[in-house]
Amino acid sequence: MKVKEAMTKNVIFVGPEVLLKDVLSLLSEHHISGVPVVDDGEVVGVFTESDLMKQLKKGMKQLQMVVSSMPLITVNFVESEDKKELEDIVAKLVERPVEDVMIRDVVTVDSSADLVDAIKLMSGHQVNRLPVVEKGKMVGIITRENIIDKGILNNFLK
Repeated sequence: MKVKEAMTKNVIFVGPEVLLKDVLSLLSEHHISGVPVVDDGEVVGVFTESDLMKQLKKGMKQLQMVVSSMPLITVNFVESEDKKELEDIVAKLVERPVEDVMIRDVVTVDSSADLVDAIKLMSGHQVNRLPVVEKGKMVGIITRENIIDKGILNNFLK
């Protein structure tokens, strides 16, 4: 099976200038954990919830995360310092453009690649999604959900 047969074609993405507060609203609204950052059709980055967590942790002197395992992960913070510190960090962070915190070294996969190759790329690079490209332009995205929820994995288990 080829990547183009399994990918999501209507990709939710953002431009590099979009503010983090708007990106986070988009993630929440669509119940997704990350988005490609696209400029003129080309993937220039990826932003995920874990990138946000890294930025928050970077800003805090000491931060402990307590994660609950719900269908959508909920993160609560227990800080040993002042709660105001976290509020200040978040207030500043969400006003920054996504290009300031996105991952720039993006792993992509060609739409004509075998799905097995996409799975190997995702596993090898420890990513949950791969933008799918044709001639350098994004045409879709392949995610763990595409591989697992659509029964594609079952073809490999037979």
